[in-house]
Amino acid sequence: METVYEMLQEMAEIYAQKSTDNIDLIVQFKLLPKKEVWFLKIKPGKQLEITKSNQEEPQIIFSLSQETLSAIYSGEMTGLTAMGRENMSDQTPLDFTLGKDVNMTPDLMANLLAFVQRFFNPT
Repeated sequence: METVYEMLQEMAEIYAQKSTDNIDLIVQFKLLPKKEVWFLKIKPGKQLEITKSNQEEPQIIFSLSQETLSAIYSGEMTGLTAMGRENMSDQTPLDFTLGKDVNMTPDLMANLLAFVQRFFNPT
């Protein structure tokens, strides 16, 4: 079984091969229940960076279990399926919140949707 880092790294490499539409985003992955934290920094024209710590505040925070990450990584589940909810208050296997002092803007929503469709679909 791959480690969290190996799964995130391979997903980032596949994501980088897809069109990123000049997305500028700092994403945090919070692995539950231990709350292990990983960051992905996406900057136009730069290599994607997966790190265990980051000095910058994330814009988007994804909370998920290692089992959910493994299911997405293996193709058993897609990110959009894992995020599906009837009401915004519903908890999902792949949940997200905004970072500190981050407001949902049309640009951030577009970046979020593009990211989820491409990153959490590693095929």
